Amino acid sequence: TGITQNQYEITGLKDQTRYEVYVTGVNELGESGPSAISLAITTDAKAAVMPKYKLINTGESGQKGAHIISTYRGEGSMVDSPLDTESNTAWGTVDHEPASHYFADTWDEGGFNQMQSRHGLTYEFDETYTIDRFAFHDVTSQYRSYDYVSIRCWDENGELTYSVNQMGLRASSDKDGKAYYMVKLPKAVEAKKIQFGIARNYWASGGINISEVYFYYYDSVFDDIMALYQDDLHLVLKPEVTQKTIDDLRKRINTVDEVSGELHPDYEILKLELENAEKILNAVGLSEPVRIHSTITGANDGGKKFGGLNAWQPIGVTAAAEDKIVVYVGHNTKRTGDATDLTLVATQYNSEASSMFRSVQKLKVGANEITVPKIWTLDYESGGALYVQYGGRNAADQYAVRVSGGVRVPVLDLYQVTDEAARMARTVEYVEKLGTYVSQMEDTHEREHYYSENSLMKKRAFDNQTCILGASDIMLDTMMFSIPAQQVLAGAGTGSTEEQAENETRRLEQKTREELLGEMDFSEMDQGRMEQIQNPGQGRS
Repeated sequence: TGITQNQYEITGLKDQTRYEVYVTGVNELGESGPSAISLAITTDAKAAVMPKYKLINTGESGQKGAHIISTYRGEGSMVDSPLDTESNTAWGTVDHEPASHYFADTWDEGGFNQMQSRHGLTYEFDETYTIDRFAFHDVTSQYRSYDYVSIRCWDENGELTYSVNQMGLRASSDKDGKAYYMVKLPKAVEAKKIQFGIARNYWASGGINISEVYFYYYDSVFDDIMALYQDDLHLVLKPEVTQKTIDDLRKRINTVDEVSGELHPDYEILKLELENAEKILNAVGLSEPVRIHSTITGANDGGKKFGGLNAWQPIGVTAAAEDKIVVYVGHNTKRTGDATDLTLVATQYNSEASSMFRSVQKLKVGANEITVPKIWTLDYESGGALYVQYGGRNAADQYAVRVSGGVRVPVLDLYQVTDEAARMARTVEYVEKLGTYVSQMEDTHEREHYYSENSLMKKRAFDNQTCILGASDIMLDTMMFSIPAQQVLAGAGTGSTEEQAENETRRLEQKTREELLGEMDFSEMDQGRMEQIQNPGQGRS
């Protein structure tokens, strides 16, 4: 009590403990009711637990990691590192002791600008290894603002064999929410020596520090599974794929590493891929790819005299925070691995205005592995609908997107559909699917969330208002509505599916935006789920 500021620090908390926090307001008339409850789980000083599956530089705490014969640092310094008695070494980053770490007082160690020999960290192995990934964490295991990495590799003759600059970085989390970074190379490389430099977000605070670095033996199972398909959207298998092919690969991903006892770090995604391949092989229906409209773009929004615009396009999937999904992207001219003008956007259903969405990452052509971010702290279901935003200026771009994982939600896309019969056919199909979806929503929640292994959703009872399965999207030529599916269905009235579709079409097309806003019962809409209004080719608000 007695707090007069809009912030307050709570002290004396226990490590690794869940706290529920709420506030009340007090004035001369008395005390208000409690706010919504926010959840917070305290951390501790322990380091992030990074995967040890097929780890090369194994070792004990305080000892130099196996198979590394030399380390080099450029402009930075080593902190609390007894092993670094000589200048320019970086043994403290591979000593399995998180307190010893590398520090550089800069925002960029070659991750963003061109990496030079003086930048970052360099490691030489005792022999040439095939690698396709490595991992690192900072000294706090909390920092999540490293955005870029550059990498160079050399062979045993000192010849540069691989170089990549400004590759995007995304933080991962261990089971306790501690942050680390798994760096996946675009392809497996032969490396006797490797150098990497990272850059943080320019606006983020602090320098750059690296506590531990793990290098991994290459396991081809990931590439072998991705190679089952002929297309970037993973809808067509190669002719030689059989059930035995899939079974053999499934056996491989279910085999633990003999040294660490761990499964492949991408196990959940690889399991999804094999299930996807099996459905194709057995002619079981998969989710259809969603066409992305290149005439809806956020590229021109910068010059507007007002904010709040976006160019989101629904892809018909809702996903829980911390779920692992795969987003496949196809394009009419680009090749697998090419950069695109598409950004994945995750939203929070039933959100507050300050925690409604997050731009997750730029997508590339082919498979994009995504961990859905947790956007808010309130004690409700975490997650919501996924969207793609096109940021290009080329109306000839033809993108298609498909998602493996999450839950498919009916979407009505009437954007630039001018034929009345076609519009009605789409609306009839939408209303029919929506009726089935809404009637099964509680069962879907129980199957997909209540009994899931996702700690944010497991054993969470169904709540009709806050369940993240609730949102549905309707795209028109000049606006997009994100509305609770049940309210869309209720607004369509009663009668046959065709009659409901006619009612819905009449509601959407004959009313002006003001009339629609005046007619909708916002007391029935979920908190923070606002109408998205879009000007063709100029974005949405």
